[in-house]
Amino acid sequence: MECKKHSNGTVTMGVIGRSFNAKCKDNEGRERNQGERWVENNYFEKTCKERGRVEISGCRVDALNYLIPVNGSATAGNLEYHCDEKNGAYNFYTK
Repeated sequence: MECKKHSNGTVTMGVIGRSFNAKCKDNEGRERNQGERWVENNYFEKTCKERGRVEISGCRVDALNYLIPVNGSATAGNLEYHCDEKNGAYNFYTK
């Protein structure tokens, strides 16, 4: 296994030596193709990357038509939505 933290704040985990076109698995065990995006735990949008790596792209909420980037925030109505990463842990919350 290999875990990398990137300059944009994302953290990816992958298996060294896997084929370049390997599939990913979501938290329910379903296979995902490279480039495929899905939402897990109600808010976290994930993307299947090369060699079977899964990357958290940001957070999704029904009140917004766009992705809240990791370590970003957005306002809709009287709520402020936050999508944070700190030390490899992701958190979504409202104020």
